[in-house]
Amino acid sequence: MGDAEQGIPTVNPGNQDDLDASCAKLWSVYISEAEKYDKALVESWREEMDGMPIFAGLFSASLTAFIIESYKTLTPDSGDTAAALLAQVSNQLAAGASGTTFQSPRRN
Repeated sequence: MGDAEQGIPTVNPGNQDDLDASCAKLWSVYISEAEKYDKALVESWREEMDGMPIFAGLFSASLTAFIIESYKTLTPDSGDTAAALLAQVSNQLAAGASGTTFQSPRRN
């Protein structure tokens, strides 16, 4: 069974005009479908982006409320205070062992 018998079109290499016409038809169909797809894709992106500023605003407002409330409960880091006290004790011990006097740093 040949290609023509199965309904598959055959291309005659000698007839360039027929080939150009079939290619032009194929490309016009492709461009039409691609434009439909692109328009739908851009429209879905636009719809998604319309909701982003609303979400960002609501998220920012709720986060700000939590930060303001938790800011009240912040305390100085006790680790920093402990490290400063240990350094002072170490300096006092070193001064006592070497026979020098120790002057404590003034705290504000």
